[in-house]
Amino acid sequence: MNNDIMINTLTKQRDEIKDKIENYKRYNQINKIKRIIVKTGIAIDYAIPFILSLIIILNISKKTNKTPFIIDDKEEREKLELIDTSSGYHKEDMHYEENINSKIEYSEKWKKNEYGLYERKVTSYIIYDIDINDKEKILSMDKEELENHLIPLSENIYTKEKLSEEDLIYSSDNVILTRIIETKNTKKVKETKEENIITTAIYIILFFILEKGIKGINKIIIRDKIKNKLNEIEYDYSEIDEEKLKELKEILEIREENLNLIGRKEDKHEYIR
Repeated sequence: MNNDIMINTLTKQRDEIKDKIENYKRYNQINKIKRIIVKTGIAIDYAIPFILSLIIILNISKKTNKTPFIIDDKEEREKLELIDTSSGYHKEDMHYEENINSKIEYSEKWKKNEYGLYERKVTSYIIYDIDINDKEKILSMDKEELENHLIPLSENIYTKEKLSEEDLIYSSDNVILTRIIETKNTKKVKETKEENIITTAIYIILFFILEKGIKGINKIIIRDKIKNKLNEIEYDYSEIDEEKLKELKEILEIREENLNLIGRKEDKHEYIR
């Protein structure tokens, strides 16, 4: 750096410092506005993972029609329940319940237990590799054939003190085939409180998982560059208080001395030449 460039640089720095000292109140007003803008930028940078997570959650909520904290109306499709047994019993019912599924069961006949109660054991099977609509084939199977084709899922024992007319269906061993067929009819029902509590809990957990994930991606890709830069800018726009004013005056004296020193060297150089 030659003398002319150095003099111009120091002169510019001196004038800027001098202007700040003489007009520090105006600078404070301008810097206050700039700090608010920078703080807003920092707040937005912190808020971005939360905002993105919230947008994702709202989109999921819209698509699934399940809103956290709010009891939603939901559509349930009407279901036709067809029950057939190997003893020839047939029954049809209409349901709007969600948790009913097709199933194959084997019921042993009623027997009296040691307590004088009627009891029967029912074995449920996992439905796979079998046509649920092939009623004749399924109802013609005995327990051994069922277990050769299907995997037992659970066993339940039902007890009764007295048998009703409907219970007499199970006076002999029976294969029970229950088929669920969805119809086109629907109706709107209110979500239960329990369902909403579960939905809300799932969304809260998902929200924090997404927020942590987005923060992690942000650190890998951007590495906090934006946040650090905004913090640096905020420091540059700090208020000029009495201590800062004193510091600026000291810097101004040094700049003046540097300029005078370079000026004297320049004059001496000219004199020698």
